[in-house]
Amino acid sequence: MNKEKQNNQNRILFLSLLSVQRSLSIKYNECSMKCADEPLREDILNILRENHAMYHTLFDESRSRGWESDEVSAASEYFSYIKGSL
Repeated sequence: MNKEKQNNQNRILFLSLLSVQRSLSIKYNECSMKCADEPLREDILNILRENHAMYHTLFDESRSRGWESDEVSAASEYFSYIKGSL
């Protein structure tokens, strides 16, 4: 496999992972707002913080590879790339 193809596959993987992390953040946030049990709510908030940390790690790596910028969200990058490859 050539280097450019591997780079594109890695880019798609990173953008997909960012999209998943974003979706999980939304769900954890909704759960934390609706949770009546305080200890459970704190656990959910801790998971949400961990999820945010994972997202930023992926985002920073994507940005360091030139796949992401501060102005463009991963979702729009991902969908633009997919649309362009169809």
